[in-house]
Amino acid sequence: MIDTYVYRIDRDNRLTAVGANWDDFLRANAGDPSAASGAVIGRSLFDFISGLDTIQLYHLLLKKVRSTGRTATVLLNCDSPTVRRKMRLLMQPGVDNAVVFRSAVLAIVPRDPLDLLRAAETRAGGFVTICSFCKRLALPEQTWVDAETFVGASAHFLKDAPPRLTHGVCPDCYRAALEELSQLG
Repeated sequence: MIDTYVYRIDRDNRLTAVGANWDDFLRANAGDPSAASGAVIGRSLFDFISGLDTIQLYHLLLKKVRSTGRTATVLLNCDSPTVRRKMRLLMQPGVDNAVVFRSAVLAIVPRDPLDLLRAAETRAGGFVTICSFCKRLALPEQTWVDAETFVGASAHFLKDAPPRLTHGVCPDCYRAALEELSQLG
């Protein structure tokens, strides 16, 4: 059985409903308690999306879904410190310019715990960009690698505490989002 997580936004991009398994997913991934189902209803979707590139792509996708009445499909990762999670996100048009999001888990792969992805209180001074979609990280020369490769290549950088993560979009995911936009018409 494929786990699917559903949520809905209204025409103003405010969350109006979340699926019954929302809080279970949050607890299983040590998520931020401020994102519990009771706390998110009425808040903007964009309160939960970071990075200007990511926000811009979501705005463009939502605009296309609403204007064409067609479903957008985005492949993404929803990783935790101990699990890699491949997902397919459908953005489906709803009544009165609402949009329904359906995130289906396609694969789950355990990983050795990574402090880099843990919600840590203590972080080093620097910033590292993580792709909002695939969860690869940018090395200084703008090569995008998975978290394990990043940790191996940056051991000297990570010795005291993991860096702060800032969200962006890698070139591959940016191209994929633009391709999806063009497919929507």
